[in-house]
Amino acid sequence: MNKNLVTSLELSRTLEKLGVKQESEFYWIKNFHTNDPWKIGDKVDIGNNNDAISKGLEPWYTIGASAFLSGELGEMLPVSLTEKYHELNITRGGYQNEPDEVEIKEGKITNYKEKEMIFDWVIKYIEAYTDKTIHFKRADTLAESMGEMLKYLKENNLI
Repeated sequence: MNKNLVTSLELSRTLEKLGVKQESEFYWIKNFHTNDPWKIGDKVDIGNNNDAISKGLEPWYTIGASAFLSGELGEMLPVSLTEKYHELNITRGGYQNEPDEVEIKEGKITNYKEKEMIFDWVIKYIEAYTDKTIHFKRADTLAESMGEMLKYLKENNLI
């Protein structure tokens, strides 16, 4: 499983602490018998773990928080934050950390160096008719961006 498709371990733990229901196709798991880092496991891993426990055997994994997919998070995010009509808007945007380098001599561009573009995911709530941004979150992956928005809504008692 590609870690870019689910919420990070840190964000997943935070969402769990905030009371987000732990139902996902994937979970963060850690093998009891190795020093391997946390990895993404699925319901088969959890089933094998439960089978071992039911047979009186030592479980294979510590089962952690849900590793949410963006589709699962999309089902949890509300369409509107207030009684006003808002839209949930998801975009992939680019920006630069530094401006382009431009040298101008005698009114002409003599040297131009474009800086690297950084692309990430932006999720925001906007007013439907004015496009005024109410709140936004930006992250490297879609799942992380959506998870950060869910975290914000929970921390601020908006859902």
